[in-house]
Amino acid sequence: GAPVLLIHALGLTWHMWEPVIRQLAHRRRVLAYDPRAHGASCDAPAPTDMTVLSDDLHEVLEAEGLDRAHVVGLSYGGGIAQTFATRHPEAVLSLTLAATTDQPFDSFAQRAAAVESEGAAAQVATSLTRWFTPEALAENRWGVRYARECVLRGDPVQVAAAWRSFSRLDVAGRLQHWQRPTLVLCGE
Repeated sequence: GAPVLLIHALGLTWHMWEPVIRQLAHRRRVLAYDPRAHGASCDAPAPTDMTVLSDDLHEVLEAEGLDRAHVVGLSYGGGIAQTFATRHPEAVLSLTLAATTDQPFDSFAQRAAAVESEGAAAQVATSLTRWFTPEALAENRWGVRYARECVLRGDPVQVAAAWRSFSRLDVAGRLQHWQRPTLVLCGE
């Protein structure tokens, strides 16, 4: 099948997709990467806005010799995916947007300021309670431990830059005539 490209949530790394990759890779090529300010891309220049991240995604596809892919984005990754779809629609076979938005919230800039003033450790509780149910937090399985470690290791300068780039998301209404298959997932 056609390749699938996975974009993770802010503060995490491509490793969050490992269980998904194992399932999808039986039938197709699956790629997951770290956008700027995350994981293996922490040494890249900090992101300034979502268009820079969208263009980086385009470069990832080109580097892999791919013209098109099914694009999956979670939260921040969903913002990147939507921006990519508006800038490079020919490269998107389908979109899967999970727990994301098409417009920024005031809290994005507030989180940037908080991580700068309080550090990464202060973000653990608010991040984990957004991502996991109380039951999952109590069980403390791999996903919870992994996410906690990612947030703790986050470089405050890079994480703040990522939140600021997300606060500049500009896709509201720009995909209203989108004709490719799209799955939008959300929940509480």
